[in-house]
Order: sequence, then structure tokens, then C-alpha cells
Amino acid sequence: MFFVGVGNDRSKRYLYEKNYGKIPDGLIIRHKCDNPNCINLAHLELGTHKQNAQDCIDRGRQPVGEKHHCNKLTEEQAKFILKSDIGPRELGRKYGVAHTTIIRIRQRKKWKYLGGD
Repeated sequence: MFFVGVGNDRSKRYLYEKNYGKIPDGLIIRHKCDNPNCINLAHLELGTHKQNAQDCIDRGRQPVGEKHHCNKLTEEQAKFILKSDIGPRELGRKYGVAHTTIIRIRQRKKWKYLGGD
């Protein structure tokens, strides 16, 4: 059986289970091809939500830095924060962000791709 048109979760699950067996609890169907509408069996694989989210990051589909809609800082400001020895509270006031944001940048939990060099 082949589903015509845009693949949805139900059609992907049906195809996967029909060909490979039941999908274990806690797992989802991921796309090797990066096309969420794809229903080609060779492009589907099982994984966790965490793996799927990491795929998004690894493949550059998740906005980072200035491209992220919630970000208040520029890349230049984040680089300054990484190199600066000014305290987090003072930098937070200067840039209008919480001091914990400054701490997370320095811990490489935010703006990770900048590194620390």
C-alpha cells in the first residue's frame, strides 16, 4: 500500500509498523532525508524526541544567535560577554538581560557555537 500526497504522522507510523513491526513506546519516526513529508521507508528511522531535536540542530534547521526570535543580544555582544571580566549583574544591566543569561553564555549553554576564543 502506498499513500499518495503529503505524509503525516499516521501514514508514516502505519508504513513503518507494517514493514518493520510495532514502534516501541517512547520512540518516534525520524527522517534521514530531513523532509518531514517524506514517506520513503528507506528514509525513516526510529529515535527519541531528543535525537530528533539534535538532528534539527546538527542540520542547521534551528535558528541560533541573532536569528532566534527570543534573543535580545547581538553576536558582537555575546562575544564581548565571553571575553569580558565584568561581573554578570553589571553586564546584565548593561544589555537589559538577566544576570543568569550572562552566566549561561559564559558556561557555553547559550551562544555555544561562538566558542570561547
